Amino acid sequence: MQSDQTPELRSGEKQPAEYGSSTSLPQHASNPCIACLPAILNPFKDAELFATYPFLPDQLDENPAVRMHELEAALQDWYQPTSGTIELAVALDQLLRGGYLKRNPFLTPYQIGREDDLKRLQTGLVRAGCRSASLTTRFIGASGMGKTTALEKILSRYTQVIYHQEFQGRPFHFTQLVWIHMDCPFDGSPRGLCLNFLSTVDGILGTTYYSEYSRGKPNTDQLLMAMARVVRNHALGLFVIDEINVLRDIKTEGATKLLSFFVQLVNTLGVPVMSVGTCRASKLFQRAFRQARRGTGQGALTWLPFAKNQTDWTLLFNSLSRYQVMDVPITSANELTKLRNVLHEESVGIVDIAVKLWKFAQWRGLAQGHKSLSAALITSVAQDSLGEVRTLLQAFREKRLGVDGLEDIAIFDEKSLLKSAKDANEQAVFRMLCERVQKLQQQAQEKTEGNSAGTDTVKDGTVRNEQPTPQNSSVTPLEELSKSKTEPHQPSLKDIVAETARNGQSPLHGLRDYGISPLSDEGAGA
Repeated sequence: MQSDQTPELRSGEKQPAEYGSSTSLPQHASNPCIACLPAILNPFKDAELFATYPFLPDQLDENPAVRMHELEAALQDWYQPTSGTIELAVALDQLLRGGYLKRNPFLTPYQIGREDDLKRLQTGLVRAGCRSASLTTRFIGASGMGKTTALEKILSRYTQVIYHQEFQGRPFHFTQLVWIHMDCPFDGSPRGLCLNFLSTVDGILGTTYYSEYSRGKPNTDQLLMAMARVVRNHALGLFVIDEINVLRDIKTEGATKLLSFFVQLVNTLGVPVMSVGTCRASKLFQRAFRQARRGTGQGALTWLPFAKNQTDWTLLFNSLSRYQVMDVPITSANELTKLRNVLHEESVGIVDIAVKLWKFAQWRGLAQGHKSLSAALITSVAQDSLGEVRTLLQAFREKRLGVDGLEDIAIFDEKSLLKSAKDANEQAVFRMLCERVQKLQQQAQEKTEGNSAGTDTVKDGTVRNEQPTPQNSSVTPLEELSKSKTEPHQPSLKDIVAETARNGQSPLHGLRDYGISPLSDEGAGA
């Protein structure tokens, strides 16, 4: 009987082992599970290993519809690596090789520990020499930034299944499973994760572990032992758990239980674990300190939307701008800069949205008979074709919390946002007060000048105004209001606002508590 949720099968290449290309490090060269891996990545030379630049025909078809299909096909395969891609590749390579260091099949402690560790799982004890608990990481990024695509590109560099026959003159009949990349179960169930793992291994290796270990409705602890045995049988190098953000949509205790289960996986299986999810998942790790601490073993990776002046954004745009199917391609540096800026403005630096806008704008241009791509075309398709996403992007620009879906593309410091909002509110109240006081003073002055009843004529013919003229002309309207609205022993307006801010109240509510109502004529002039 199969699991209710059939996992997506991400399978790679299967090849006989070839040794010697990995590294000259002695501890690597003596371990068959490392010696069969590709050479250690050079971040300064190997970036283009992950790039994909499909070709467009030199001679574009006269039929606009054909050009649209050609552009669609090219952009589906196009991939431009960034500095984040290289950082991820280096971290993944370190996880993989580091996890194998203490799991050398030819070392006696590992051979003895294989069965002993499985027995100790029942009591929660694990041999310290066969663990790699510190070799874990989490990979958090905005939705649409290409996390899963980057992972698939990087993992494809490693043969997924390697068949060993002989190593350094010694018989070694062994099937090595280098990596598994699967999604977190939608219900956040540790049992579901175990069953999906067994089903995924069966799909890759053609084994029958699922049917063998799922008989009789085993509990989670029993399934964990089954996973441990499979990991041992095939020396799994890296376990990548994607879409961890789904845990935010289930009950808190369920999410916490699964996060703790990940820690148990690292402890008991001795295999590095990489947790992957959108920005929504960041709060999960904040709630579970133990997982957050372990999740930074190789450094926590975070991919946020590119900034307008970020080098990676310029790199990505320069690569994307090669894919133009309009009659007259844009080549001017000034025009390309305009396109780059408007594309960022409309996409806020999210790669998937930028690519879609680049494609849709050319489709519209071809359909409407335009000769070249323009900023106006990009803006028009952003207004018409993004739908609810456009509202989400606007909320991102304005850093408005509480908008559905915003947590998937942004990580905001809520305290600083609230402080900014409070400061802005405070400034708005002060501006409003100043404007209101100036208006009242102007009204009072007009009333005084027009009121002849309030004056006396002296014998010498001069006119004396009974209302004294303010002696201190340097007093600001705000200070004047503060004096007029407070008793001698009451705090000043500035003190009121400061006190209410410290108490977490808005300045407007604090002013009203002291009888100051700047929004009404009666309150302001009472």
